[in-house]
Amino acid sequence: MLKKIIVPATSANLGCGFDSLGLAVSAYLEVEVLEAADKWQIDHAFKNLPTDQSNLIIETALKLIPELPPHHLKMTSQIPLEHGLGSSSSAIVAGIKLALAISGRELSMAEQIDFACRIEGHPDNVVPALLGGLQVASYDETSGGCHFISLPVPDCKLLAFVPDYSLSTRTARSVLPDYYSRSQAALASSKANVLVASLAQGKLRKAEQMMETDRFHENYRSALVPELAEIRQLGQAHQAYATYLSGAGSTIMTWISASDLPAFETALQAYQKTHAGQLLLLEVDSSGAKICEK
Repeated sequence: MLKKIIVPATSANLGCGFDSLGLAVSAYLEVEVLEAADKWQIDHAFKNLPTDQSNLIIETALKLIPELPPHHLKMTSQIPLEHGLGSSSSAIVAGIKLALAISGRELSMAEQIDFACRIEGHPDNVVPALLGGLQVASYDETSGGCHFISLPVPDCKLLAFVPDYSLSTRTARSVLPDYYSRSQAALASSKANVLVASLAQGKLRKAEQMMETDRFHENYRSALVPELAEIRQLGQAHQAYATYLSGAGSTIMTWISASDLPAFETALQAYQKTHAGQLLLLEVDSSGAKICEK
């Protein structure tokens, strides 16, 4: 039976939840398993991605199950590459599901998450990609792997502005400091603690105060994404819950109520006329990655 793998995009960090908070959203990577073949081939429309077994999806599948027989695959994706919406994490998760779909093997969700974290190095994208919804997670390979908790799905709409330039995670991480002072670390982590508590209780106005005053990464990356400050100001003028840099950027994500969305969307459309980029109206994906029968 032919299979299809579907993996959602993700929006991570949510301001001060650096490398630990992530949300699955309604843009998708899909991989169709077409037929067995003499060698691996994955068809897609992306110019700079490999079509052989060096593709991250196939590479991940073979790391999980090295003896996996070659197949012909087809990939389509709504997730922009290197724009802070979890494109690499979705590929890693798709590779895990691909290996399971072809082999018929089963892995517990905890095992899948641990394997994904070992490849990605941090859990903020791969955990919501696998589980769906809003997730808080910590990964420490030296002392017990990944620990994660599901938080209530926020009652809001999501509007993303995706600038027409990409920003690699490597570039975005290069501007971060190697060390934080004790006072910096204490303030940043306290904001993250209050953010998680606010999200757990559905208090989005309190969450806004934490999400928009991050001390871990946004201060350093804002120079790379000048649209962040401008769209945040627009969001505040339209009663948005919060605007933050999605992942490492360049996507800027805004959480807003359904009633306030139309006016804010109109304002962003006007902004878009002088700032090249794409608008994506998204929902929270609550189901996570899945394997379907074609």
